[in-house]
Amino acid sequence: MLAALRWVRRNAAAYAVDPARVAVLGSSAGGQLAVAAATHGAGAARTAGAVALSPVALPYRAWLDGGAPGATAAGRRLRASAERLAGCVPDGTPEVSADPACRRAWRSLDPRRAASGRDDAPMLLLHSAGDWVPAYHSEAVAAAERARGMPAGDVRVRVVPGAGHGMRLLADPAVVGEIEGWLRKRIG
Repeated sequence: MLAALRWVRRNAAAYAVDPARVAVLGSSAGGQLAVAAATHGAGAARTAGAVALSPVALPYRAWLDGGAPGATAAGRRLRASAERLAGCVPDGTPEVSADPACRRAWRSLDPRRAASGRDDAPMLLLHSAGDWVPAYHSEAVAAAERARGMPAGDVRVRVVPGAGHGMRLLADPAVVGEIEGWLRKRIG
């Protein structure tokens, strides 16, 4: 994601693109990437905003939830995906894992650690009420950003009716309209 955004900036003139008006949108794991682009370093220097649909913003929490008694099939699949993403199975929390490489891997996946507030790109984070990636993933990111000085209006978590996940949220014209309005406000 970061390499792609650098490429867009370097090649913007060739494609008549204003690099100050580039935003990212991602769904599910792609939503995690959109959040990472917004929060990595000074995210606002790379993107004018990030829209994330059902972002898996807290892979370690998803890993824990997927191993809990009564976890859904989707939750168990998400747990396995989080393990593949980190490249290891944690032997404790990311703060106390005995394996330093595993500890670093899991910690690096948590955008709350990278949140810098005003330097980060504005974010619109959407989930459905019945989403199998719960809204607390996004609420935790928003809380971290606000705690570091991001204006409340620059990070919005929205839970919409239904049980859609990721791109399925776009089946609702009201959601599409909200995204379009948010992007217009941010990038014109």
